[in-house]
Amino acid sequence: MTLLPIFLSSTLLAIAALHFAWGAGVNWPVADEERLAKLVVGARGITKMPPGWAAMMVAAALCVGAGLVLGLGGLVAVPLPSQILSGLGWIMAAVFTFRGLAGFLPVWQPKLEPEFARLNTRYYSPLCLLIGAGTVALLV
Repeated sequence: MTLLPIFLSSTLLAIAALHFAWGAGVNWPVADEERLAKLVVGARGITKMPPGWAAMMVAAALCVGAGLVLGLGGLVAVPLPSQILSGLGWIMAAVFTFRGLAGFLPVWQPKLEPEFARLNTRYYSPLCLLIGAGTVALLV
């Protein structure tokens, strides 16, 4: 079970690094802000990325999640009672699972940029479901 928390935390930290970069104004992996916003935010008609602080907050939350799964996996000591650690784990699992499921709901498709909708269905939502399921596996 040691590999699962390492995989989850590595994945979360990689996603956090992207959000930190976006928060700092880096338009990677594309050349301009409008295209990046269409690919990673996806709201139909979007032309600008959200404020940098918002991306930084997401990045920070992802880093906390990375630490949380390492704690749930017993790889790092977390200075919290086990009930709180477990409760936070269930909250994290629920957030990622609901985000993953929401990406497949047809009600969202007309509200999304077509390329985001494709990426969301193919990559973003399945990844969220894997993170949610992996977190549940650490909890049971």
